[in-house]
Amino acid sequence: MRFTQATSATVAVPWRRAENADLRKLVQIYEESIRQLTLTTHDLREKVNTAATLPTLPTRGSER
Repeated sequence: MRFTQATSATVAVPWRRAENADLRKLVQIYEESIRQLTLTTHDLREKVNTAATLPTLPTRGSER
């Protein structure tokens, strides 16, 4: 069977769409993991500061 540009596009397009869908799912999983880690880090930082009886100082980004 001889592959032309049209037949290879017919095969490649569905495969690429499925691959993109899989990658979107992975990105959503990573986004949720990062969000959870950020929340955990924030909570732990507050607990450490409270236990040490130190005030939470603003970060450089929040000074502006």
